[in-house]
Amino acid sequence: MTAMSSNPAETGRSVRQCHPQMFANQRIATPDSQRFSRRNIAEIDEFVTLMESLKITLWSVFFLVPTGRGKLNDLLSAEEFESVFAKVYSLSKTASFDIKTTEV
Repeated sequence: MTAMSSNPAETGRSVRQCHPQMFANQRIATPDSQRFSRRNIAEIDEFVTLMESLKITLWSVFFLVPTGRGKLNDLLSAEEFESVFAKVYSLSKTASFDIKTTEV
């Protein structure tokens, strides 16, 4: 399996091209997860739209902890964390899929 892009449009295209028949009329559990950092936090709404269009059952959302390859300046600010958590909580009430959050 190839690595998934952090770009929501590229991820969606890749998944749909690999298995177009899977997406016709069924919901699937996604092996893909998204790690949010300063580099892609502005795209969270695009990721949500993608997850809805893929008809997934579970979206795993990860938050960067700056160790190893993670860079301290990619870490979200306290305000950005609060904003994402509020958005994820609100989405969890209406989304057609479950959401799991983890810090890695």
